[in-house]
Amino acid sequence: MREMKFRAWRRNEKNMTYFFIGDWEKIKMLQSCENEAMQYTGLKDKNNIEIYEGDIIHTSEGSFEVYWDEDYLLFYLKGSENIPIALDMDSKYLEVIGNIYENKELLESKNV
Repeated sequence: MREMKFRAWRRNEKNMTYFFIGDWEKIKMLQSCENEAMQYTGLKDKNNIEIYEGDIIHTSEGSFEVYWDEDYLLFYLKGSENIPIALDMDSKYLEVIGNIYENKELLESKNV
């Protein structure tokens, strides 16, 4: 069973805050249009780094954004062609290299 963990990009402070589903005080603080909440995928990359929505993942195929598909209730990797790739590959081939809030240029520079 996947741990119910989240993080939020705090736009005003320009930093990430991490929390569990039971951290009610942080959840209340983060329930604002000034924050962007993202959930943990339940996967870790080849360096044992947790993978969250909004992360930029590097694979042998290029760099991709991790996103949640509400229609299919699955995490996907999204590239420039907007053809989703299910995030179910062996994590030894994945590496978190940044996130879309602090490192958006990583997607642009890879032409993905």
